[in-house]
Amino acid sequence: GSPNAEQERRLALLERQRGSITELSERRSTLVTQLESATLALQNLRLDLLKLRSSGLESAMNDVTSATQEARALSREIANAVDAVREVKDL
Repeated sequence: GSPNAEQERRLALLERQRGSITELSERRSTLVTQLESATLALQNLRLDLLKLRSSGLESAMNDVTSATQEARALSREIANAVDAVREVKDL
């Protein structure tokens, strides 16, 4: 027979929950990608700082500019990751 009102309500609820789970999974995947990117940026910054410590003054000045640019990019990546975490927690 045809589903009754209670069955239709439960089916609609399950469909909404499935949609929410799919959305959370996609957001989690995005967050993982952003965290991986931030991790790589941190590793690159660490290597640049090690080079900076072991290099002479002239090349150190060039490395400072590069490290500053990477730090700014890293800051943006971390902010994006934090925003994504907040979005997931708000669901």
